[in-house]
Amino acid sequence: MTRVGRQRAARLATVLLAAAWLLGASGGGAGTVEVLFSRGNDAYARGDYGAAADLYRKILGAGIRNSRVYYNLGNACFKSNRIGEAILYYEKALKLDPTDADARENLRFANVRIRDRVPADARPWVMSLLERGRDVLRIEQVMQIFTGLYLAAMAMAAVWLLAAGRRWAAGVGIAAALLLVLSLVAGGWGIAQARAREASDEAIVLAAKVEVLSGPGSENTLLASVHEGTKVRIHNRRQTWVQVTIPDGRAGWIRREALGVI
Repeated sequence: MTRVGRQRAARLATVLLAAAWLLGASGGGAGTVEVLFSRGNDAYARGDYGAAADLYRKILGAGIRNSRVYYNLGNACFKSNRIGEAILYYEKALKLDPTDADARENLRFANVRIRDRVPADARPWVMSLLERGRDVLRIEQVMQIFTGLYLAAMAMAAVWLLAAGRRWAAGVGIAAALLLVLSLVAGGWGIAQARAREASDEAIVLAAKVEVLSGPGSENTLLASVHEGTKVRIHNRRQTWVQVTIPDGRAGWIRREALGVI
């Protein structure tokens, strides 16, 4: 199930990134993050999954969002048989790094353990294809492509202006325009990924069993029940209640504390 080998190999990169986040947020404490992450990995390696999860949560409690911390926390929760939380943290890891094959595989494996059937993707194939294409690269890689293309377009445009009147100037102008268009496409790609990363319209059921009601109150009619690990789509929030669509397509209201927002 878990990828302890890759987890250890990724330790240094994760620590450095986590430290950078913390330094940017609070001006210090990088050593604390490194210690917490190392202790969490050590606890996981010796089978103390509860302690490992607590240590990873302390890192997240510092305001750090890091895909490898979420991935490791998901593994610790899965080993503790907390399937709903494991699915939540795998989803969070993939939200930050959709190219993480290990997190995607572990999420698929965890979804096999839930009680409610995961429905097949009913969206038009074009939408599914576009979403898969959006997640081929990480947002950081996409923005590097955008920057490179944009700078190249500006350089070509400068050459085109300086070469005005020369026979090959038209070709340079066409190349500059093409690079600019490609940079705009890359920019739109990055914006789509950023919006997906910041979206909060999906959640995972964390309680063993949750009632779905017709309205935001316990006096309303029971429509259905959903179980730990089920993914729902959020439509509205009202005090301690959340309106969601459950996997069978029905809409209803669930208590907020029963959900973990992805």
